[in-house]
Amino acid sequence: MVTIAHLTEKLVSEKPFLQDALYRRLINYQSLAENLKPEIERELNKLGDLGDVAEELIKGKSQKTLFSKTLTIKKVAENLRKLSSLEGSGSVDRKVGLVAELLSNAKPGEAKYISR
Repeated sequence: MVTIAHLTEKLVSEKPFLQDALYRRLINYQSLAENLKPEIERELNKLGDLGDVAEELIKGKSQKTLFSKTLTIKKVAENLRKLSSLEGSGSVDRKVGLVAELLSNAKPGEAKYISR
């Protein structure tokens, strides 16, 4: 299941200055997610399905990720396997990173099913 942090990554993908700050670790996804939570919750309540929210956020994405790659079944399966094996300190951030990687390369329809 996609968390607010995952959806936040999609919202900030349209704002290069936020992407740069996240990359430089000046801010983190969790802090940003807390500030964007009301907007994401409104979107979720409007659509009623987390997959639909992810799909809509990707549709509205106006800027491509710098190193965007075409998603493959192999890559999706690989990241999902890694998710189940991560544990311990920092594992939540690594899990968020794995899902964010998939979502940042996903087309709208793909994001819908990754989120579910």
